[in-house]
Amino acid sequence: QVAMGSQLRLRFEQEAKLLKKSVAQVARREKRIQDRELEIKNLEVRLETEAEMKKAAEGKNAELVRELEDIRAQHRLRLAMMKCAESLEMRQAFADVVSAGVAKGMSEGLKHGVEHRRSQLGLEPSRHMTRRPRPNLLRLFNH
Repeated sequence: QVAMGSQLRLRFEQEAKLLKKSVAQVARREKRIQDRELEIKNLEVRLETEAEMKKAAEGKNAELVRELEDIRAQHRLRLAMMKCAESLEMRQAFADVVSAGVAKGMSEGLKHGVEHRRSQLGLEPSRHMTRRPRPNLLRLFNH
């Protein structure tokens, strides 16, 4: 009976060791699973952050493209004005365009009932709307 008790004790100790090993193995697996879940969560946050950064960069890019187009338009206008300043014919054409624009603006203002200091006169050509270049306008081009 003593020998049988020793065998049972030995068997119990072996099973206890196996159980401890199994518990440790399960704990390690659980730790790996938790680590991977944390890694996935961090990657999701990183992905969201990168998507937000990409969206912000695209918005900034669109803004910069508009700004660049404005700069290009300003540059083209400056070049056109420089070319106009070089030629008397071009100066006259520019003055005509400006005068026509002013006349159109006055006309539209009168149509909409906007008071203008010349509203009583209508749109008859005045001494200010002649075909000759204005000295003030020419001075702008010569500087």
